[in-house]
Amino acid sequence: MPNPVEVIRDLIVADSGLPSDTTHGTSVPTGKPTAPYVQYAWDGTPSDADNRENTAIRVTVWTPKGRVSDAQDIAGGLRQRLLAASHTSAWRIDRGPGRLPGIDPDTGLPFCTFGLNVSLHLT
Repeated sequence: MPNPVEVIRDLIVADSGLPSDTTHGTSVPTGKPTAPYVQYAWDGTPSDADNRENTAIRVTVWTPKGRVSDAQDIAGGLRQRLLAASHTSAWRIDRGPGRLPGIDPDTGLPFCTFGLNVSLHLT
């Protein structure tokens, strides 16, 4: 069974619309990033393989302190491109909740988050 997190990772890695210094991963950024960081992960935890067929993925764009509008702009463009993208393991990527901007109360870092619903091919 394909992994929806890997589908989104592959599409983010291939995305040429992100700033060239953007980094990415599945966890919250450590320290204070000096460049945009894209986090992608399960939006909830799947309990079995059946839940992987249609699953929700959360994507969050983090930017250096003081750049809330950058997080919104990057997330908006990325969301649009991911919705238009295709992947051999997914037959559909639909919009989920968001774009929701904010500032992390623990780190002070601006972010913008959105959800995607990923429907996978059963293999």
